[in-house]
Amino acid sequence: NDIGTAGAKALAEAFMTNRCVNSINLASNGIGVEGAKALAEALMTNTSVNSINLANNGIGVEGAKALAEALMTDTSVNSINLANNAIGFEGAKALAEALITDTSVSNINLANNGIGVEGEKAFKDLLEEKKRMGLEVSIVFGDGKTTREMVV
Repeated sequence: NDIGTAGAKALAEAFMTNRCVNSINLASNGIGVEGAKALAEALMTNTSVNSINLANNGIGVEGAKALAEALMTDTSVNSINLANNAIGFEGAKALAEALITDTSVSNINLANNGIGVEGEKAFKDLLEEKKRMGLEVSIVFGDGKTTREMVV
C-alpha cells in the first residue's frame, strides 16, 4: 500500500466523524508530514481510536509535533507506533512533554528515529512521572542494531 499524503488526508477527514474505527494501521504508506498533521487533527476530535500505527512513513519532526499536540487532548489512544520516522530529538521531546499528563497512552514504539540519548532521557523522565501516577507504560527505543524497552 502507498496511500500517500492525499490518502491520509481523506482518511483523516473520515475519522473526524467516524466513531466506529478503533485501530488505524497506516504503516509504510508514505503519508509524510502533511498526512501526519491531518491525522493529528482528526485525533483531536475522534474519541474511538485507541491504537495508531504510523511506522515507516517519514513523518519527521513536524509530524511528531503535530501528533504530540493531538495527544495532549486525546483520551482514547493507548498505543502508538512511530518507529522509523526520523522524528529526532525534537519530535521525541514534544511527544514526551505531551504525554506527561496523558493517562491513556501505555505503549509507545519510537525505534529507529534518531532520538539520541537526550530523547531517551525525556522518556525516562516521563516514565518516572507515570510511575508516580501509578500508571504502566512501555516504550521501545532502538537504533537499527539493537532494540531496548523501558517499562514501568
